[in-house]
Amino acid sequence: MQPPNDSKTDRLMRFLIFALLIAGVVLRLYVYLQNRDLIIDEANVARNIYERGFMALLSPLDYEQYAPPIFLWITKLSTLLLGMGEQALKLYPLLSGIAALWLFYKLLKEYIPVQAAWYPVSLMAFSPILIRYSSELKQYMPDVFIALLLIWLALNISIHTISKRRFALLWILIGTVAIWSSMPSVFMLAGVGCYYGWQVLKTKQYKLIILPTLVSLVWVLQFGLYYLLMLQEQANSQYLQNFHRYDFLYATPANGGEWMHNWSVFSALIRQFEGMYPYVHNINTAFLVIGTIMLVRKATAKSILLIIPVLALCTAAALNQFSMMVRVSLFIIPVLILIIGYGFAQHCYLQSVWLKGVIIAAGIYAAGCNIALLTNETFKYEELTEGMSFAQKHKIPGDRVYLYHSSVSSFIYYTNIHPEKDKWADIKDANRLIYETNYDSLGAWLNYSLQPGQEVVFLYTNATEAEFELRNKQPKPHLEAVDSLYLPWVKACVFRDRR
Repeated sequence: MQPPNDSKTDRLMRFLIFALLIAGVVLRLYVYLQNRDLIIDEANVARNIYERGFMALLSPLDYEQYAPPIFLWITKLSTLLLGMGEQALKLYPLLSGIAALWLFYKLLKEYIPVQAAWYPVSLMAFSPILIRYSSELKQYMPDVFIALLLIWLALNISIHTISKRRFALLWILIGTVAIWSSMPSVFMLAGVGCYYGWQVLKTKQYKLIILPTLVSLVWVLQFGLYYLLMLQEQANSQYLQNFHRYDFLYATPANGGEWMHNWSVFSALIRQFEGMYPYVHNINTAFLVIGTIMLVRKATAKSILLIIPVLALCTAAALNQFSMMVRVSLFIIPVLILIIGYGFAQHCYLQSVWLKGVIIAAGIYAAGCNIALLTNETFKYEELTEGMSFAQKHKIPGDRVYLYHSSVSSFIYYTNIHPEKDKWADIKDANRLIYETNYDSLGAWLNYSLQPGQEVVFLYTNATEAEFELRNKQPKPHLEAVDSLYLPWVKACVFRDRR
């Protein structure tokens, strides 16, 4: 049954959706133009791009980083054209974030009526995490764009009307580019292969089954090569396994605690629209469940394109081969929003005005809460240059600047790679501390080695409050605190000897 057609209402809805999309683009541009500092992982990706040529970027990266080759090549080309500044490095994620918005709406029109599209569009346009990674030097937003693009291409390339040769060559090419551009594209391609297989079986054109089978085999071989060359070492590294251990799933949960862990990890993907606001998670969970059920019942083929990638992701997480940490699994969030949107859209088919009003009111509330999250989001995370400027203001030379170990990568980028690196020449030789540094012993040594009146500064980024408090109090029995900079994204403490 189709929803009632009201051309005036449709026009108003399209105008609202257009306004939401424009607002989403403006927000992404605004955050991008803030030109915030590179954080530790971004700085380490930038170091790899700076230190390597195009062919060397095919090898596993240094500094505990992973990024797909085509992402690195595009970013490398951007830096060759525009320099090694932050905005050049983040240009590809920005363009991906903007394009993903447009593509998301194109997909929505394939799934739900325009009267209901405003809700999923608002989630997509105003989600802080999707805005953040549209201006961050990581592959997560290109992952989102490629995931949506693969769904859109599957819906617009018919296995029944295109020639067999063209279908095979086209999807081999698309799959190859996708795999080498985005590791999680393999989950989306699993959905694409199953989608075409279902269409063939449903129409009983069994001879066509060779096409998706052949193409899928080529994808598997491509991914196998990609895994051996680039992923195997990192996927099984002890460091990354330990880092992501809480973001894997139990393959065979044996008790209630393990089931709750699995649900907690999975549901974190839709908690991104919740913040501290009550009931938002419950609303979106209900829409997700309803959307899944109704998709399978009413649009089975289209449901495969959305549900199979989710199941494939969960399977990989259960095998400890892919983390469900939110930023790493960012590509699946718009897929979940599509399912949520399908569940929300079921109100269009209801006869009960009262029930329809309740669902719309729930959508308005949840959308408003998602937008309200932006008021608490500064989009500043590790602003090391503010701490470096603080040290320069105190005229403290590099040999008396001490960097917290997690600040070192960003410091190297700003003092050795950034186009304005000469600005930091006077502190370029700062002391780079390691995790094992004993700050108490360092404070005692400084008390006896400093000349009377000399000052030192400790700079911290990417430190938890507990870690900062622990490290910062250790030099205090030996040194006198003179000044400090205390912000969520950077901390700096100036000391001098007590003599």
